[in-house]
Amino acid sequence: MRNILRRIIPYQFKRIYHYYFKNNIFYHKYPVFVNSIPKCGTNLLLNIFKAIPNTMYIKDLSYAMDVNDGEGRLKYLQKKISTFLPGSFYTGHVPHTIEIAAWFKQKKFKHIWIYRDPRDYAVSHYNFFLNDATTAYHKEWLNMKNNSERLMASIIGTGKGKMEYYFGEYDCKKDLFRFECIANVCIIYSHFERWLSDENVLPIRYENLIDKEKSLTEIIRILNFLGFKNENEKVTAQKIMESGFDPSKSHTFRLGRSGAWKEEFTQAHLDAFNSIGGAEVLKKFNY
Repeated sequence: MRNILRRIIPYQFKRIYHYYFKNNIFYHKYPVFVNSIPKCGTNLLLNIFKAIPNTMYIKDLSYAMDVNDGEGRLKYLQKKISTFLPGSFYTGHVPHTIEIAAWFKQKKFKHIWIYRDPRDYAVSHYNFFLNDATTAYHKEWLNMKNNSERLMASIIGTGKGKMEYYFGEYDCKKDLFRFECIANVCIIYSHFERWLSDENVLPIRYENLIDKEKSLTEIIRILNFLGFKNENEKVTAQKIMESGFDPSKSHTFRLGRSGAWKEEFTQAHLDAFNSIGGAEVLKKFNY
């Protein structure tokens, strides 16, 4: 059996192969996709998954979100996802389409999706673009007059993104993105919304995951969703939580709290948020 696997598993996956045989390849039954809306706890959930026994992180596919059309986005995922080994997991920002949901199901992914209050998303979003010089939008956000203007841009979007789901152009053949703008917060959330009701997805509310009274329960939910049910699940979950909630392991984990929007939203920001459909989004996501 091992000799057969050595021949069929490509060279780039040899590390994964050796890892699994060392740690029991059959412990996990499925590959996992850790999905998220940007700035909603992606790296927190990544660290939690790294702390789960016998998992192997493959790669991040956050750029999938920047492919504007659903068909192109599916092709991007099919091109980038190269292994479906049990326990291997990917992270990314992948909006919902019927075709992508069907493909995840076909490939037997355990799909976990995290989201947060869209108003807190906007606050975290502008801080990320302002402080991370590696992002394509850093200079644009840095050159804005003040944080109020930056927050407004994260709420209502920029350029073509103010009115439609659009970030720029993606050259599939060259695998290159040309970033042009940011879609507004309500457009972004509307494209992820259907993951909430997808029977094959475990939705995770960021606010519950960081709540001291609820976080352990949320991690147990994740473990049970992955098929790990045993008498020591609380002990296992506690160890995972202690390791996963270490801010030093994330380059984007900022404050790790909810409700920051209350300190930064002015009436102008609230009016702008509501003018693009904010109240409806809050209702759909139960905020």
